[in-house]
Amino acid sequence: EHLHMALLQSPSWPHRICAPTFIVGVNLDDYETCKNVVSTSSGSTNAIAPLAKVLHENFEIVEGIATAIQPVKSSQRTIDGSSKKSWREGRGALQNIIPRPTNAAKALGQVLPELEGKLTAASVRVPLASGSLIDLTCRLKKEASLDEIKCAMCEAMDGSMIGIIDVTNEKVVSSDFIGSHYSCVYDSRASMVLGKKFVKLFAWYDSEYGYACRVIDLIKFMHAEQKS
Repeated sequence: EHLHMALLQSPSWPHRICAPTFIVGVNLDDYETCKNVVSTSSGSTNAIAPLAKVLHENFEIVEGIATAIQPVKSSQRTIDGSSKKSWREGRGALQNIIPRPTNAAKALGQVLPELEGKLTAASVRVPLASGSLIDLTCRLKKEASLDEIKCAMCEAMDGSMIGIIDVTNEKVVSSDFIGSHYSCVYDSRASMVLGKKFVKLFAWYDSEYGYACRVIDLIKFMHAEQKS
């Protein structure tokens, strides 16, 4: 038996060929079996989207910016050199912190249409081998305390986002999440609230292994849907 479908793993390709984007835990209810060529965007989108979904459903995001702090990628140079993308892309990966654009913002608008135009994203590459961090800074419509946000994340962790979101209360660092199979792990100790409606949430993830786990989950889901 053959599985007649294709899964695109680059966030740039869906824009070029109009492939729909699906994120496990976020918008699988929109999947139709006739959609055989789909995307699951990037590791960063898979980390940001569940976090933003839970926050929005409970406290309503007015606007926000997500920053993905990521380790070195294979496309980067070990020493300064030329790059077709930008001068920054050509700088040595092991010697620099490098801000760069990301397609995650477009993908977030696809999987969370209610946040389109309200949530954007950026990326920063740092000289690490593995272990990534999401900084989600948002202005909310409803008042929220850190305890209330943590409670919402814990409810999601045990319910709609089981196996996708986890919550940690420990004083952790990036290497603690190498090999994590979760899309993101909400850090309740590092997160902050200013006033009652301005929040900065931190969530850890493994941008390679965690993403690979979601790719497998999506393939299994599509296969089950096509067989049913």
